[in-house]
Amino acid sequence: MEIINKIKKSDKILIFAVIILAIIIRCTYLYSYQSLPEWEHFTVDNNYHHNWAKNIAEGNLGGDTTYFRAPLYPFLLAFSYKLFGPSIWTGKILGMVIGLLTLIMLYKLTGKIFDKRTALVASFLYSLYPATIYFESELLLDSLFSFLLLLAIYFYVSNKEKKETSSFLLSGLFLGLAAITRPTALIFLPFAIILIHRRIPEIKSKIKAVSIFLSPVIIIIGMILLRNIAVASDPVLISSQGGINFYIGNNDLSDGTSAVLPEPLGHNWRIKEISHIAETEEGRHLKPGEISSFWTARTIDWIFDNKLKFTKLYISKFFYNFSPGLISNNRNLPEFFSKFIILKPYVFAFPLLFLFAVISIITGFKNNKQVRVLFWLIIIYSLFVSLFFYNSRFRLPLLPYYFILSSAGILYFLDKLKSEKKKAVTVFLIAGAACLLTFVPRLVGEKNISPSGLISSGLFYNSQGKYDEALQKYRMALKIDSTFPELNLNIGSIFFVNSLEDSALYYFNREIKFNPARHKSYSNIASIKLLSDQYDSALYYAKKAVSLRSYDVNSNLIFLRALSEIQLLSNPNDNQFFVGILDSVLDKNRSSAAIYLEAGNLLLKHKELKKADSVLTLGIAIPKTPIEIDDNAFGSNYEKNLMLQKLQIAFACYQLGYLNGIKGDYESSIEYNSLAISLDSSLTDAYLNLINAYRMLNRAPEASQVYDLLNQKFQNNILNK
Repeated sequence: MEIINKIKKSDKILIFAVIILAIIIRCTYLYSYQSLPEWEHFTVDNNYHHNWAKNIAEGNLGGDTTYFRAPLYPFLLAFSYKLFGPSIWTGKILGMVIGLLTLIMLYKLTGKIFDKRTALVASFLYSLYPATIYFESELLLDSLFSFLLLLAIYFYVSNKEKKETSSFLLSGLFLGLAAITRPTALIFLPFAIILIHRRIPEIKSKIKAVSIFLSPVIIIIGMILLRNIAVASDPVLISSQGGINFYIGNNDLSDGTSAVLPEPLGHNWRIKEISHIAETEEGRHLKPGEISSFWTARTIDWIFDNKLKFTKLYISKFFYNFSPGLISNNRNLPEFFSKFIILKPYVFAFPLLFLFAVISIITGFKNNKQVRVLFWLIIIYSLFVSLFFYNSRFRLPLLPYYFILSSAGILYFLDKLKSEKKKAVTVFLIAGAACLLTFVPRLVGEKNISPSGLISSGLFYNSQGKYDEALQKYRMALKIDSTFPELNLNIGSIFFVNSLEDSALYYFNREIKFNPARHKSYSNIASIKLLSDQYDSALYYAKKAVSLRSYDVNSNLIFLRALSEIQLLSNPNDNQFFVGILDSVLDKNRSSAAIYLEAGNLLLKHKELKKADSVLTLGIAIPKTPIEIDDNAFGSNYEKNLMLQKLQIAFACYQLGYLNGIKGDYESSIEYNSLAISLDSSLTDAYLNLINAYRMLNRAPEASQVYDLLNQKFQNNILNK
């Protein structure tokens, strides 16, 4: 008994040491990481999770439309932000905590399947593995998904009594939570039901066990379904991104690893764009769930029309699940990993993990039921996710099971080397041959080097005003692919911002040469022409941009401004033509507050006061885009864009206050000017209009109060001169 207690105590000390090691490694990594510019450079998904979580933490718990992505991780991140503040450290430490909890559960699960020795090896491998260290520290849902899936499997395996209900209940609970973190977890539902069916002999007990297992899954997913129906009248089970993800992985230009759509959408497609295409083809407004269904149907049509191409693509994607390389769309992972000593072993980390996992499968598949379960779990998940597209982080949920199998394989190999060397070598060679599978993607054409990671870095530096650093990244990208969509556009934009118009025009024209179906360069050239008072030329390029993207806000704004200037110069007393075109633009952009507000400004310039009043009133009533489907939420300038929208509405309210003052409706003038000041306290003219409206209503004390406030805030304004 004393010996057993000593062994147990030793196990506890060892696993505690592994946990401490994992903490030290991760803290060292984060300390090194925070000194790099990439620390503040969130990639697309990181930005979305960060901005959405902040929005939730600020009180928007119910949301505004159908979830585009599964909500659990952003809500957990929001809870952390609420407790500790929305800092980068908060999000990264949350990921580290989830990773450490995963390590502990991995230890416990491995101990259930094999023994404590194997469990220690598995947890040790997890503590050192480069991919787990990296992805835990990013604001991504994959670590949480991996943890919840691990819990679901742990409680299933923990069910020693075949009729024990609590384990089935907890297993279903965590699988349900995993599903609202990443809906791909639902692929395990039929797998789990089959296992329960085979495990329990009696029919009544089968039904009871399946019912207990499914109940929490149905309740959790049902809550999300009901929320989507209540908020958006859209019966989407969890999220609406499935359709477009399905299409990304299966189209004429798909390479199986890039989140890229056929041109002109390309690598930086937007929700607004895929929605517009779907609604144009269907001829009506579509809810997010209907848009997802549209892209699902289009993908299925493509698959049936391209059976051979789909088969080759699918096989390639399946083998990518076993590739040793690092694939990401928004960051050059090999380059990033090379900056850290603890991440550099990624080159051989997965091949070795795979090698010893195969040894475990070869030696334990026949006699160990749990090994068979883990094998099929890896295969089923890999087969399913291959329907979409591959990214290195999509393998993260399977790594715990590789660690379990690999640990058993390592210990088996070491034990056999001592007693049966020939058998150990034979198994090793067979597994080594199987390990060649990890290199199949390279044989069938592994992903070409893309400049997208460098472009992403350039955009980050550009947003920080670090133009030299941005240009350096873009020039490096030019060496990889000088024709890459929007690369020349981004270079031209830097020259444009720095008032080097000739250089800007050169790169914008290069962008048009290489990517003529994209609208942004036409729009930017139109801006340059407009600023230099070349209105006819500005109108030409703006028209071209609008013809390519009829719903693009910036292109429409430039088009209206150029048209307005031409009208004012040619025939300032007849606005019929201008108003007619403006109405047409507004009719095509009913959901764009920015276009309505700009149209109101232009109508005031044309002295169309009544029309301006109507357009501005409609403009400030247009609701902002729900964050769930706001393309700006995927970028680093989300808060800046929100502030600009707020200032636009403030200015429109001031103008409405002015217009109502002219009409003699002083109560409305007070209302609008007060709203303008609440949104933008720097609008001095709004204070003046407010003072005038109060005076006209003989409300002298209130006028005096605003007068005093104006003098306090703006000591050098005209009233003091």
